[in-house]
Amino acid sequence: MIKCNLAEILARRGLKIRDVSEKTGISRTTLTALSYNQGKGVQFETFNKICSFLDITPGDLFTYFDFDMNVLEVHPSKNEKIPDDEHAFFLDCEFILKDQTFIGRLFCVYEEKTNKFKVMIWTKLLNRLEIIPNYILIQLFIDYFQDNLIANDLSTAHKELALYDGEIDEWMEND
Repeated sequence: MIKCNLAEILARRGLKIRDVSEKTGISRTTLTALSYNQGKGVQFETFNKICSFLDITPGDLFTYFDFDMNVLEVHPSKNEKIPDDEHAFFLDCEFILKDQTFIGRLFCVYEEKTNKFKVMIWTKLLNRLEIIPNYILIQLFIDYFQDNLIANDLSTAHKELALYDGEIDEWMEND
């Protein structure tokens, strides 16, 4: 998995996509896609302009992880304890980490009222994913959640990763 660090770099420097677009001539659409890790077929000239403007290297702009995730199935939560303004789902995911593939179930909640996104990962699964930084895991879930399940823009959502030490059956007792 390749992650573009443009959003983080701009945030650290207090820059907006509009600023970079005006100074480099790169379209705001292209810069926005890169900042959300959705850029496809971006030209080297574009990367050169970004690196030159920000005085960074391509190694600063991108991070590579030998990791990928595919959502196999989505199970909406039927737990009646979850308020109406929250979207809660179980995601059955396939994780591909270097040369290993394994399946895991995650619980994701988005609270519209507080604009908070929470991913709960069982400790046993997280131990297998320990070499992947939490922000990469959270971003994968948010991308999937936003692209497939929720119309809201989650880019400004408070994001957190929560651990759950119990057995999955305990958490799903009402589902």
